[in-house]
Amino acid sequence: MNQKKNTLLSLIVILLYLSSMLTLSVTAKKDDLDPLVDVEVTFTIQTIRTLDDIANASNIKLALNVTINQNYFVSPTWTGKNSYYNLDWSATQNVPDKKENVSISITLYHDQTTFCDISPKTNTPSGGYIAELIYNIRTGHWHGDDYHNDSSGYGRLNGCDDGSIYLNQRDCEIWFTITQNDYDSDGAPYWIETNIYNTNPQINNQNDDTDNDDIPFSWEHFWNYNPSSYDDHHNLDSEPDGLTNYEEYITSQWNSDPYRKDLFLELDQMLYPTTNTPPVPPIVNEMLQNVYHKYNIVFHLDNGTMGGGEIIPYDKLTTYRELAALYEDYFLHNNPDNWRKGVFRYGIFVYNKLFPKGHAFS
Repeated sequence: MNQKKNTLLSLIVILLYLSSMLTLSVTAKKDDLDPLVDVEVTFTIQTIRTLDDIANASNIKLALNVTINQNYFVSPTWTGKNSYYNLDWSATQNVPDKKENVSISITLYHDQTTFCDISPKTNTPSGGYIAELIYNIRTGHWHGDDYHNDSSGYGRLNGCDDGSIYLNQRDCEIWFTITQNDYDSDGAPYWIETNIYNTNPQINNQNDDTDNDDIPFSWEHFWNYNPSSYDDHHNLDSEPDGLTNYEEYITSQWNSDPYRKDLFLELDQMLYPTTNTPPVPPIVNEMLQNVYHKYNIVFHLDNGTMGGGEIIPYDKLTTYRELAALYEDYFLHNNPDNWRKGVFRYGIFVYNKLFPKGHAFS
């Protein structure tokens, strides 16, 4: 009899323990903004470009200081150029899973001691050169000195945004992204999937188009559209820059932004017969970017990197009829419905011409 009582008491104790553990588990999950992973936030720098004269290119030494929740990271030093693309340097910090906001600050230095201007705030000794952001682990979006629908574009900081376009304050632009780990790796955090989108946070939805608006889940989430709610992306153009949201999605691989003006130009060229080189050197692209980017019109030159920018066979003299044929062959590729016609302007350099200067394609 005593043995039965002891067994019964043991079972009761075990059940009470399991019940308490279940209660603790439910409470923890209720407070945990992502119960599927231990949240880490990553800042990644993609591009740095100088918009003002900072120093002779050979003497330029640029480096980033990044803090994530007061944890300090220092990038490598990039030297010898005015522009750096595809850097992909990252800083990652484990953050509390129960606090939705993560503070991030970014500072760009030249030669380890001199501030470069990347902030939209008016620069003061007290910190106007520092860009400050708040990243939200509920939504996977950030705000502060950079946010959706700001003038410079989301994921881009422009030192000229403080009104210093005509001043040399060592203005620079940086392109970056901020991400967090999530269980299904579709870019949308647990909280927003379960509370806003009503999607499964354990299933990767990035290529889904459940609302049938021809734009996938990942693009709509990143640009703060609800992937579960239909939007007329074929006609929406928020800026406006002449590109619909659908065209912004097609060109997103080249960093277009549906809330900021983008200018696309395809440039085709004939090679010079004496040097066998194209007449427009790469530095022209950098010069044009500087002019436009100060005003937050992002210039995209397709000189062979976006499916165009082709080299045209040498012709001693190009007539008007031949020019029209080049447009059809090299820009439209003999497809009058080519999607590029509504996205890219088209320019062509020929060796010699037999038509008026400043010809425009119609």
